[in-house]
Amino acid sequence: MKKQILYLFIGILSLLTQVLFAQFTKQQATNLVLNQILVNELDHLDVYMSNTTISNQSVITLMNNTTVNPVYSNNWICFVDDLPFAGWAHTCRYIIIDAATGTYQIQNRKFFPTDWDTNYSSISMINRPNAVNLSPQNHPTFNTITPNPNLYAIIINGDADDRFKNDASAIYCTLIQEYGYLKENIYVHAADYFDMDGDGTASGDFDFYATKNNILNTLNEMNGNSKTPNDDIPELGPEDQ
Repeated sequence: MKKQILYLFIGILSLLTQVLFAQFTKQQATNLVLNQILVNELDHLDVYMSNTTISNQSVITLMNNTTVNPVYSNNWICFVDDLPFAGWAHTCRYIIIDAATGTYQIQNRKFFPTDWDTNYSSISMINRPNAVNLSPQNHPTFNTITPNPNLYAIIINGDADDRFKNDASAIYCTLIQEYGYLKENIYVHAADYFDMDGDGTASGDFDFYATKNNILNTLNEMNGNSKTPNDDIPELGPEDQ
């Protein structure tokens, strides 16, 4: 009986030892990614590894509400940003690594995880250019041409993030200050109401929400094909651009 108990104890100890040594650590997962899977691509990628393992009972939610499903019982998740300087959406990859064996698979997506900044850590980053500090110019001068009432523009800003608002605002101001567009001839379709020209108020800067129907309606008004004419948007003539 004692001999059977001893054999049983040795068997359990052996099994536990195998389980412990089968664990694929975060460092091993990192080495696998950097030294094997992505070894020839690191000069143009940003790479992040999950801080902890993730079970296959969880899903990884991305910023566009799609998901990545961990495929193994326990997983290291490596997020690869294929175009670090590009705006989203763009190509990225998820390397899903079995935390027991190191087996992996790759899933292609177009968005980053919602918990990217809290639950992932950088393991490889491409070089960033040195920042250049520019002193503000309080009263910039423009080589403004004579305002031209025959110039028209449609600006579409489909995101409420400040960086996209800033892009739309820069285009809006440049058209007016540099190229002679009249403010009333620029039709802004945006995700929300905001100050386009930096005068401290959004009044007069916003025309329509950036929906497909609103954009098509504006285009149809300008080309004379609108079924419900809007007197605020003219039909363009042969001299108009």
